[in-house]
Amino acid sequence: TFPFLRYPVAKNETDSEIALLKAAEMGYTTIILYGGLEGRLDHTIANLRCMCWKVPQAISMDAWHKVSVLLPGEYTIDAAYPHISFFAMEPSVITLDGFDYPLSHRAIDQTEFYTCSNSISHQDSALVIVEKGRVLCVQSRKS
Repeated sequence: TFPFLRYPVAKNETDSEIALLKAAEMGYTTIILYGGLEGRLDHTIANLRCMCWKVPQAISMDAWHKVSVLLPGEYTIDAAYPHISFFAMEPSVITLDGFDYPLSHRAIDQTEFYTCSNSISHQDSALVIVEKGRVLCVQSRKS
């Protein structure tokens, strides 16, 4: 069973931040934050920033979206979400193979948005390689 923890209403962290940090402290390598994309926009932004900078193993989901942080490495992305965007959180280098708009060893940074709204090309999955940096991967089922 999981411990029941109480925190004061007035505090320096959001409830989601405390939960994500506690799960990471407990050793979880994948943490699903379901519903962290809904509700108040300021809390959604705080959840995404927490994922990017404090708990990159967290995945935020709702019925329509899946958001994850990609650190250097190779990732297979399945086609369950037809719309996929990549946003650099710091200067990054990525390769996209099997996408409608492929990239090869492409440097991207926080000011660029051309990596928004891509799709997997006619197969069940595609490959993302992050050679350098930190990239937010936003997958969507919404048109």
